[in-house]
Amino acid sequence: MNKNMTLKEIAERANTSINTVSRALNSKSGVSEQTRQRIMQVAAELNYRPNMLARSMRGSNTNMLGIVIGDISNIFFVKVLEGIEEITNKENLTLAIGNSSENLQKENKNVEMFLSYRCEGLLISPVAGSRQLLEKLKTEAVNFVVLDRPLPPGIECDHVGINNKGDSQRAVEHIVNCGHRDIAIINVTSHLQTEQDRFSGYKAALEENGIPLREEYVKYCDSKQSAAQACGDLLALKKRPTAIFVAKESLGLEVISTISNAGLSIPNDVSILLYGDPDWASVFSPKITCMQRPIKEIGSIGANILISRMQNPAANDQDVSYKNIVLDSKLMVRDSIRIL
Repeated sequence: MNKNMTLKEIAERANTSINTVSRALNSKSGVSEQTRQRIMQVAAELNYRPNMLARSMRGSNTNMLGIVIGDISNIFFVKVLEGIEEITNKENLTLAIGNSSENLQKENKNVEMFLSYRCEGLLISPVAGSRQLLEKLKTEAVNFVVLDRPLPPGIECDHVGINNKGDSQRAVEHIVNCGHRDIAIINVTSHLQTEQDRFSGYKAALEENGIPLREEYVKYCDSKQSAAQACGDLLALKKRPTAIFVAKESLGLEVISTISNAGLSIPNDVSILLYGDPDWASVFSPKITCMQRPIKEIGSIGANILISRMQNPAANDQDVSYKNIVLDSKLMVRDSIRIL
């Protein structure tokens, strides 16, 4: 059957008026029960679906939120979406999801599409260089909340993120407290502030504990495959690090495999602490010490803030007290760090 069946066609099949069909389908009064049942049966036979977009546009209320994430294949964003969905399901809101692929042009295209469909609010994890887009959203008085990524300097809006620098500093300090001083970092090459903040936390922990920063202990990679090379380079050093802080969850398995393939053991030869807590980390042998990020909470808190903005719009920017919520990760101490 035609999935775009109209009220007119239902009315013709049920031998009644369009107005009567509309009233019956919307459970309004003025329609006899017999006629209502006949109309409902015809609608079911024709697989009629109401045009919710057209209906909401007539009422200037779409009950739709737009979400723009950086990488739909990244488990991090999948968990963020789970947190968002837990909240929006309770509020009977529809989600429209866009993937920027960390591309500024795609990000702008997604935002424009969502606004053209009259989404009532946006949740966005902005690409590096998104200042102009965020400024535009503020100028147009769009309800939006920035998730995960730090705000560009001078931009004031609602924001929910993770304390990447503080988390990383606490992670490296834990390694130091276990007796290590030869501590390397494997991080991802990125323009994103979140990734850069993790190196800053690593560096701050070394400075706080009087440990010199050794350039040969700092490795950046642009893929999982290059993480194996970076780890191999560290293991080949004359003064091999006794511990490695892996600052990107997705690099963890490559690093661990490289250590194993080199005939070395964790933690006896090399200790590991991973930023992020994938499912395999707690069942791996040895179990991997991790920084467990509050990922779902980013989504749920962001969704709650956005819904509150939608329900209580500010009269103007001067009346707005923006929320800037930065969440700490939890150190999950397991078996991958040797006590010296």
